[in-house]
Amino acid sequence: MRKYRKLLLVFVLIIGFFFTCKGLFRNLRYETTFDQSFISPNRNTKIFVRYDYVSRPSVFLKDGREIYSYEGPGFMETLQFDVEWVDNDTFILYNKQVNESYTVEIPR
Repeated sequence: MRKYRKLLLVFVLIIGFFFTCKGLFRNLRYETTFDQSFISPNRNTKIFVRYDYVSRPSVFLKDGREIYSYEGPGFMETLQFDVEWVDNDTFILYNKQVNESYTVEIPR
């Protein structure tokens, strides 16, 4: 019985350590010094573009929901993507340096 308690305690400690580290690394995922914010033409929607440590952009809404994440490999140099609004719920995320553009629709 005592052996099972020790195993259970070790298991709980390992799981607790795992979730603590996962939470810490989630906060370290993005480089926050290059954050950009953009407001839609009707001023109802505000989006934030954040970059990870290899300049891959992710787009977040004001409430923190992620609506787009760049899935390709990272970039060797520091890049910033620009936003061009198509309408109030759609925008183009682009960078002329690397000739990439992505159309993103904001979910409602």
